[in-house]
Amino acid sequence: MNNERSSIFLAALVALIACTLAGGQLGLEKSANAQNVSVDYGSPKIWVGEPNRITFTVRNAENLEEPVLPKVEGLEIEYVGTTNTSTSISIINGKRSELNTVDLAVEILPKHPGDFTVPSIKINVDGSIYESKPFTFEAIEASNDGRLIVDVERAGGSVYVGEPIQLVLRLWVKAFHSDRFDITVNESTTWRLIKHNQSEWGPFAESLQSLGRGGRRPSGRLVTRQDGDYYLYEITRELRPSGTGAIDELSDINILMSYPMGLVQSRSRSIFRRSDIEFSGLMPISARAEVQEIDVKPLPEEGRPEYFRGAVGDFIVRAGARPTDVAVGDPITVTLLVGSTDGDQSALETLRPPPMAEMSEITEDFRIPRGPIAGEVEDTIKVFSQTLRPRSDEITEIPPIPFSFFDPDRGEYQTVWTQAIPIQVSPAETLAATDIVRSGGQASTNDEETQMPSENDDLETGLKANFPVGLGMLASSSRTLGYVTVGVVAIPPACFVAIALLAVRRRWKRSHPALIRSRGARNQAQIALRKASNEADIALVIRGYVCDRSGRPATSLTSSESMRLARKAGADAPLLARMDDLFRSLERSGYSGERTSTATQSKDAAEVIRELDRCQWTTPREIA
Repeated sequence: MNNERSSIFLAALVALIACTLAGGQLGLEKSANAQNVSVDYGSPKIWVGEPNRITFTVRNAENLEEPVLPKVEGLEIEYVGTTNTSTSISIINGKRSELNTVDLAVEILPKHPGDFTVPSIKINVDGSIYESKPFTFEAIEASNDGRLIVDVERAGGSVYVGEPIQLVLRLWVKAFHSDRFDITVNESTTWRLIKHNQSEWGPFAESLQSLGRGGRRPSGRLVTRQDGDYYLYEITRELRPSGTGAIDELSDINILMSYPMGLVQSRSRSIFRRSDIEFSGLMPISARAEVQEIDVKPLPEEGRPEYFRGAVGDFIVRAGARPTDVAVGDPITVTLLVGSTDGDQSALETLRPPPMAEMSEITEDFRIPRGPIAGEVEDTIKVFSQTLRPRSDEITEIPPIPFSFFDPDRGEYQTVWTQAIPIQVSPAETLAATDIVRSGGQASTNDEETQMPSENDDLETGLKANFPVGLGMLASSSRTLGYVTVGVVAIPPACFVAIALLAVRRRWKRSHPALIRSRGARNQAQIALRKASNEADIALVIRGYVCDRSGRPATSLTSSESMRLARKAGADAPLLARMDDLFRSLERSGYSGERTSTATQSKDAAEVIRELDRCQWTTPREIA
């Protein structure tokens, strides 16, 4: 009897413990379904700026809704989505059972240090509402302590406004070494710990994007400073100051990274080939750039030419015109080519043409529009086109056109001139009133008033006087056009249309760079994968593909952010799980300094990218 009572008591105690464990993690409204959902609350202590993840594990759910997130001052709470799915099948005594598991993640990001409490988070599973328990954690402010140093260096002394200067952004990251395992984290893994998307790169963001489009990144070299060994990463950028004083863009540079706190043994697959090791923790640190003082001087007022329009550098000019045999009032297209003698294409981007509409040497003999002239940069030359119309038949040339610029090497203004262009101008032909034929074939009579062109408007006189023929004259002609004539007449317009279409296509590409990136993302990724030499390059290719498809700056995403964007594009749970496994595998391999074969990882990455290409990515919007 006592044994029976002991057994009953033991069974009741086990049942009570089981119920406590099942319901202890979640405060559930419906305890009957408590075995379907569990939760992992993450760490009770985290760093400011680092997310704390709460993971809901749901089993055998048919209908699953997104969690309802609370709002807490000082916290950013975001639903990340599905991070893992699994299915297990068991057969016991001929009876088959299946268990489907889905993990849903919520990330909590503290903005400042302090103690925070996250209220209950509700989730609807098969019509039942589950509520998590309130979760309390502490956010701690991290300290840099010389682990990350950022500065901007420039060789040379003072520069003039508009003069190009070569700048170098230098990132010094202290090489992390574990005495316990005698391992130093390599430079590739150290670079990936920098938060590219959250950092402020200033004018160097363009350089990083350019490297990312080619599947490249800054490579670090090991250097020694007074307080230890550092990896030095250098990024170059040419900049043209637009004003005097300090360059504001440089003072805004702020770099963030996750710095290792230590290494521990883990249960995962070996990444150092001798024991299972991973980071024990990552500390978020940041550093603002220390900018070397740059003396930017204004351009001198003394000796400034009348037609100077801000060009700084060393240039040559050439000019041509077509046609050169015209009548009064006919258009002549003048093409002006401005070339940079030192091959500096950046000097041409904002280059303005000489103000021909303000030059009396030209306006006395020619009509010229006063609107702005658009130019196109081709390699190291910028091409401008302007239309001139001669006022009289006594004009024999288009006069030399001056182009003024400031030469910073000489410290003075220079003016170069094009050569004069000979032209032949004939008088404008006019038709008598009696020679004008109506559409019905009858000539006009003297009784009808004919309004003659005004002599005070040379442009209108030239246009009207050059009106070729009337429709009646064309109708009365009995000539037959031959194939040669048709070809001569048709080929120039066809060539013009073809050239115009090419120009329109070029302008469209220039005005929609994000859309072009998105369309060519898969091809670029395939090319970059063939060039990838290590695990870090493969991970960079995947993140770069997501950047291109989502319109984000190149190399600006972390692995988790890439997965979040993929989920928004419609990636299903198996694909997201596959991405997560691949990222984790690549990151673990990157901790080791030993080179491994990347054939398998490249193949897996290509398959993931192929599946991602089938998702419904949002067409990137251009920024005006």
